[in-house]
Amino acid sequence: MHYITLDTNTWIYLANGTEPARLLHYINEEVDKGNIIILVPETILAEWDDHKDKTVRKGARKHVQEVHDSLEKIKKLFGAKQESDSLSFLLEENNDRPFFDDVIDSFQKKKNDIDNAVNSNIQLIENLLKQKSTVISAKDKIHVKCGQFALAKKAPFKNKNSYADALIIFTLLDYVKENAIKNAFFISYNTEDFCEKSNGEKTLHQDLISEFNDAVCQYYKTVGEALKTIKNDIVSKEELKLIRYWQEQPESDDDIEFCQLCCEDLERLSEVYYGAPKDLTDERGKENKIAAGECDWCSTLHFKCVDCGTVNIVRDEEYEKSKECEGCGLLYVIHRECEKGQIVSLEYTIPEVKISCARCGDNFAPEDMVENLCANCEQEYAYGEK
Repeated sequence: MHYITLDTNTWIYLANGTEPARLLHYINEEVDKGNIIILVPETILAEWDDHKDKTVRKGARKHVQEVHDSLEKIKKLFGAKQESDSLSFLLEENNDRPFFDDVIDSFQKKKNDIDNAVNSNIQLIENLLKQKSTVISAKDKIHVKCGQFALAKKAPFKNKNSYADALIIFTLLDYVKENAIKNAFFISYNTEDFCEKSNGEKTLHQDLISEFNDAVCQYYKTVGEALKTIKNDIVSKEELKLIRYWQEQPESDDDIEFCQLCCEDLERLSEVYYGAPKDLTDERGKENKIAAGECDWCSTLHFKCVDCGTVNIVRDEEYEKSKECEGCGLLYVIHRECEKGQIVSLEYTIPEVKISCARCGDNFAPEDMVENLCANCEQEYAYGEK
């Protein structure tokens, strides 16, 4: 019997194909046979629900888009038909462009297959976490311990506030120790918080070694490494090497935004770069900055509502007009100055909205109204002065 706990990021990487899908299916089969029990601290369930859609689906699609764009760049090296390509002075003429056209067309057709595979993985993980796992709640003493490690700046609190990470491992280790569980594994890609570098290799941090030893729990950085101790031929050395390579790549920003217009109309993922907050004229007197940026592919403007945080796109016909936030209905007016067809400046305004009181006729801000009456008239009406 083996007891395994996968950190949230590890489930995400299993879902998006960073590790072979057969590892996920092997875990599911062994759980059904009673050979593996999955232990899940409650924090992991909450984090999975928060990240399964945005991080898994968009992360997988972004990777596909990057490969597609790279193929397009290679194709451009060979030039368009009847044009000299960029390598013509170095290489003999050899029209390899049709080959890359076929490769790109084939790759495009695989997008749906990739989406379906990711969706299938997500559903399988959902079932494992919520139907086939032992969920562990954090006791009060675990919260105290997390606080003590944070104050002492011990791992996983070395570089940032990692309360959720600490809650996960200490909840697990406490459960394993109290139940005298043997053959327990904890698997996490989060080597930044849980590991330290020694002789060029990332190993479990010194602050955590005694904690894991006391609970007789093993730490692994990848699922492949952990499962190989159970079934040696589950993953090859070459695959482990590739998994480690992907693990070492910089993590994408979980808060990355993709252009809504490109997603809807062009079926591609293009990033929106916000940069520094922009000046905002809020006639309500509440805010003075707004997050706004452009798509790196189609240049469509996106902005985040200052009240509800909803991301809104601004189409060409929506400039200079009142635009409602799709989330809360707050009105914006975006003014642009153009020179030679290029936008040279943008101004963001939240106009002050006034509503006429149906009784006295005076104008008031919406928050000062009760239905269609101002506060004074509503009070008079309530006391019978009609």
